[in-house]
Amino acid sequence: MSHSKKSTRKNSVTKHKKSASTNSSPSNSPLPTEDNAQTAAPELTVAEIAQLSCADLRALIQKQVEEERQQVWEQTKKNYPNKENHPKRLNDELKTPPPAVMAWKVMHVPEKRGPRIDRLMDAVRRQQLGDAELLVDLIGDRFCFDHKREVFMQFVNSHWKDDAKRQHRKEVTIMAEQFDRGSNYLFSKYKELESQIEQLSLKISQAGDEPEQADLAAIAKKRKELKQNKYNRKMLDDRASKLRNDRRISGVINMAKSGEDTLGIEGTEWDKDHTLLPCANGIIDLETGHLLPPDPKYKMRHASPYEYRGLHEEAPFWTDFLYKIFCNNIELLEYFERVIGYAVTGLTSHKEIYIAIGPTANNGKSSLFNTIMKVLGGYSSTISKSVLLQGNKKNDGADPALMALEGLRMAVASEPDSSETFDKEIIKQITGADEVSTRGLYESQVVLQLFCKLFVHANSVPRIKNADRALFERMRLIPFNARFTKNLKEVDEAKHIYHAKPSNTVNDRIEEEAPGILSWLVRCARTFLSDLDLTPPLIVRHEVESYTEDNDPIGAWVDDWCEVHPHDSNVRTKANDLYESFKCYCMEELKINEKYLMNNKGFGSQLTQRFKKKKIKIFYYFGISIKAGFKAEERPSLPK
Repeated sequence: MSHSKKSTRKNSVTKHKKSASTNSSPSNSPLPTEDNAQTAAPELTVAEIAQLSCADLRALIQKQVEEERQQVWEQTKKNYPNKENHPKRLNDELKTPPPAVMAWKVMHVPEKRGPRIDRLMDAVRRQQLGDAELLVDLIGDRFCFDHKREVFMQFVNSHWKDDAKRQHRKEVTIMAEQFDRGSNYLFSKYKELESQIEQLSLKISQAGDEPEQADLAAIAKKRKELKQNKYNRKMLDDRASKLRNDRRISGVINMAKSGEDTLGIEGTEWDKDHTLLPCANGIIDLETGHLLPPDPKYKMRHASPYEYRGLHEEAPFWTDFLYKIFCNNIELLEYFERVIGYAVTGLTSHKEIYIAIGPTANNGKSSLFNTIMKVLGGYSSTISKSVLLQGNKKNDGADPALMALEGLRMAVASEPDSSETFDKEIIKQITGADEVSTRGLYESQVVLQLFCKLFVHANSVPRIKNADRALFERMRLIPFNARFTKNLKEVDEAKHIYHAKPSNTVNDRIEEEAPGILSWLVRCARTFLSDLDLTPPLIVRHEVESYTEDNDPIGAWVDDWCEVHPHDSNVRTKANDLYESFKCYCMEELKINEKYLMNNKGFGSQLTQRFKKKKIKIFYYFGISIKAGFKAEERPSLPK
């Protein structure tokens, strides 16, 4: 898309150049007005263009850009009509052409003036404290010190990042140059004073024995100013010299980061604006789709590396890939877009974990998630699968992989095995946006407030040991049933087997369409934010039900060996009888070794979520009974 726009604009300029040789009569009104807004931009000669003011030339260029945008918009409506084979658009998206995005306006930063002489002298009088206060004034909108992490941060383009090169120390030496400039300015004034004193001295000498009293007073004042000027210059020169000393630099920085109204922040202020997304040319408001100017007050630590060109920037290659990977299932695609829109925000309104499951390899999952993470930027990352799995956790509480979740909106783990087991407690903590206590290697314990959405893509899903209903309700299994092959003989699009393009071709197209994919992410976020609805389609619910049956032995036992009486309060069964029957079921039907069976406490904890439990001398469960022939004493697996 970007290449075509550049080409169109180049042709437009060429057209104007050609017209210079054929059109000899200049137009009386070369600039567009409201009356001729819909007409083509006038053709101007080189001489006419040279006579235009900057404001008029800007207006002419904006008119040409607006005409191009209108043409692209009309073509887009033809290419993407509201048909059944296309996802629904936002309600307002097809009514008017997209708003213009003028990066040169958004990114304009006014030049800052240096401090006045009186401000510099005030800093000199206040010693090192004055230097620290002046440093805060000069760099407070570009640097801050995170006391929680004990690192300096620097505002770059549209977001804050670690000051890895320690530029904040360099800023102290740059501040020294302000004192140099102040001294140079005073020296120029010194020369002026010398000239004025010389002129007054000549005037007084010419007056002989009767000089003017005003001249005498004036020369005395000038000499006093000259003396003060010389003293001030020495003070400024001395201060500039001190600020180039490493020890002085450290002292100034330590004072500048300590206390209120300094460079220091607590470290809990980061990433609180959950519906904003920084990008290469500003900050995107995900609720409106508008591009805001960069502003350090938002305290955002990550950004998309690509520029935002408005809501309606298209990515046809990416769109075609989405249709293929979801087997042209529009309902599933729209659900996935809502999920991704949720992940793009920092909101934690839905306590869910999303598992992209494909029964075969080469189903496009890796390419899909890698592209989304690439475009989303630092708010997304791959994470070690060990974070979500049981085992491989350090006994001393150190978990650097869990620490990596801080600040993320989207965390993606890949390729766990069906023989592995999910850590249900950590999944509950992360998806529930609970505070998580952990620490890095050789570091102190910290409490993390996470707001990341968990994604797992795998060909087979890990088990859940002793799962409960609350966890199953958080699972969302999204099927990926397409397949991509390099063998043209295997291609059968009717069966959703597609030709896999060379990886370098795919990468080039993705890079070319990255701004359009960013616009797609913003549209996804707007769709989600419009109603916060993430109701899964039937195909996802079926996958979850199937997974639940495979990982919920208690539910399977209730279905196969028990009878449920939800409306009969008189039906009750001893808790121990139910547990013994359950053990027999696990050994006979699920082939689980007796030593690996769920204990009575875990069984009771999960069964209590399904049936009422009450103690009448002993514990009973109400509303459930064991079918005839399935009591423990009636089973061959009962231990003798």
